Amino acid sequence: MMVSKFFTLAELTKSETASRRSIANEPDQEQIGNLTDLCLEVLDPIREEFGIPFSPSSGFRSLSLNEVLGGADGSQHLDGMAADIEIPGVSNRSLALWIRDNLDFDQLILESFSDEDPSSGWVHVSYSRENNRFESLTHDESGGYVNGVSKSEERESWLKGILNIKTAFPYFINHLIIALTIGFVFQDFFVGAAFYTGREIRDWQKLGYFDHAGFWWPVLPCVGIELAIKLNLL
Repeated sequence: MMVSKFFTLAELTKSETASRRSIANEPDQEQIGNLTDLCLEVLDPIREEFGIPFSPSSGFRSLSLNEVLGGADGSQHLDGMAADIEIPGVSNRSLALWIRDNLDFDQLILESFSDEDPSSGWVHVSYSRENNRFESLTHDESGGYVNGVSKSEERESWLKGILNIKTAFPYFINHLIIALTIGFVFQDFFVGAAFYTGREIRDWQKLGYFDHAGFWWPVLPCVGIELAIKLNLL
């Protein structure tokens, strides 16, 4: 049974634990309605945006299944309002940030994520047709939750990339050498131009052409951009 363009009721209720332990995991009509809303408002837009098929690792949970899994008593999975998701090849932080910035949702949690492994953890997202709270949280390394999938976390990741000297320093030095070489080539060009035109080198200097920084400044930003791309900062 399709509940939306991309998702079936079977994949929203599947559970290896339920199958292994013969636990019934069948939603009623109200819960199916909630699952449909979740798909139409959250899961389908994610599928269309990223263009990659995925199935929730956990969707609806019956009360018995939720108890076995150790879920919270008030878990929105019980009402068919929440799903845990990952998309192959997409950082879970990037996924959480996109949901935060583009969709209506009730609760968004970036679970068990590590900067060292973009595929770590998963994203928990819920939807309520009546009163979405737009609450976003991140599960931190201490086992607690902090508010937001925040810009400060993005800056922290950016700084870690900059401080990765092992990767950055050799790459920067190689490209700096290229920049300096190009600078000297331009320098030789203007020396030759001065010779053949009969102009004194100091005349070129007055015009700002025979200046080392003047030769290199167009090249160095390119080096910086390439370095940023190398470190996945852009």
